[in-house]
Amino acid sequence: MEAKVLKVDRARARVSLGIKQLSADPWTELSGRFSVGDTVTGKVLSVKDYGFFVDIGNGLAGMVPAAEMTWSNRKTHPSKVVKEGDTVKAQVLAIDEKKRRITLGLRQLTPDPMTAFAMCCPIGTRITGRVVNISDYGFFVEVEDGLDGLVHATEIDWTQKNPVPSEVVRIGDTVKVQVIGIDEEKRRIELSMKQCLPNPWDEYAAAHRAGDRVRGTVNTIAKFGIFVGLAPGVDGLVHLSEMSSAEPGEEAIKKYKEGDEVEAVIMDINPDLRRVALSIRLLEAEPS
Repeated sequence: MEAKVLKVDRARARVSLGIKQLSADPWTELSGRFSVGDTVTGKVLSVKDYGFFVDIGNGLAGMVPAAEMTWSNRKTHPSKVVKEGDTVKAQVLAIDEKKRRITLGLRQLTPDPMTAFAMCCPIGTRITGRVVNISDYGFFVEVEDGLDGLVHATEIDWTQKNPVPSEVVRIGDTVKVQVIGIDEEKRRIELSMKQCLPNPWDEYAAAHRAGDRVRGTVNTIAKFGIFVGLAPGVDGLVHLSEMSSAEPGEEAIKKYKEGDEVEAVIMDINPDLRRVALSIRLLEAEPS
């Protein structure tokens, strides 16, 4: 075997040798061979948890990070995509000659499903998908192969204020949802399940108008007034200034507790803002 002497340590009686130094350093000849955006073909050398390495020839290897393997926003282990010895095509994403690193990507050579989804399913589109993951803040629905959208907990139901996602759906369930947001840059799709259900605010506004007398139950008592449950998912607010004409609002609030029945007059309904303004003062002013 022929080798090159790299270091001689006489004190320790040790000689360090190198074989690769007998051939040209491929990094010194890199200029002109590869550029960012080029497509390269090579064999997979090794597979790690964070990605895999590809032999791209002449002693050079590039790494495909796990995030650059597929367009899917799910975490996938590299071993599920390739194995050692596979021949793959990849795109050169970055070249760092100082650190002697070449970063490659597989997904860049396939169409981005996010772009196709944004074109075929704009905001407002209703689709059916399968629940693939559930978290404390919502659940994910597969809208295309490997492409998921999030139904946030606040978009599950009109009437439940703090629904627990795991109590509403299970992995594998098929649900109907509406697209309410698409961010191609951040690769996020926002979905809503409640938008596919009857909106109690629209129904209430259609059946009531300003001036109507209504009854409800006190749900919440705040410093600025009381919230009254008028229908499932619909609350109205009696502001301090509308509590009573007989005494200050702060004193009038003290007479109520959660669960009390209240009669009031509707001052205004705004289903878009989900607001119903109520008045007890106006009710007292009406002739008995």
